[in-house]
Amino acid sequence: LSAEYIFREPRVAYNSIFSVFNTNSTQEIEGGVEYEVTPSLKTYARYASVNYSDETSGRLSVGGQYEFVNIAYTQNFGYAGELNGISFQAAYPLMEQQLTPSLGFGYAGYKLEKDGPSNNVLSSSVGATYRPMPALSADVQFQYMSNRLYKDDARVFLKLTYWMNRQLGWF
Repeated sequence: LSAEYIFREPRVAYNSIFSVFNTNSTQEIEGGVEYEVTPSLKTYARYASVNYSDETSGRLSVGGQYEFVNIAYTQNFGYAGELNGISFQAAYPLMEQQLTPSLGFGYAGYKLEKDGPSNNVLSSSVGATYRPMPALSADVQFQYMSNRLYKDDARVFLKLTYWMNRQLGWF
């Protein structure tokens, strides 16, 4: 079982251009349950309520993981808009976990306003992480998204990470 409370209060410098906008705090309460069916199969369900100054939004997430595959369903409703979405992600380590290719797909239908138009979004990604030594990794990922606003949006994500604490023995 899990429970979480988050209080967010934006802080904007007085000389920032963003200081002309009104800001309000939010409170988020989330509860969930995770269950390990077998060592290879895990499931979860979570519900969150987000309270704004005068409005409330809800978020429901249900999903599972089987070995190297994750599948999830998400539903958002209320003040922050409506969304129903599914996602699929897979990653499989190769070469004694030095190389991990990954693949992901997502599809969602959403409305930004209660009486607004419905929109759909399709997203996908394919990539790999290469870790030649424990303190160094390199990631590359191709991301694609298609919806009404961005007909076809493609990006390449590159990341190089070096963990200094492993070499210095800090942790």
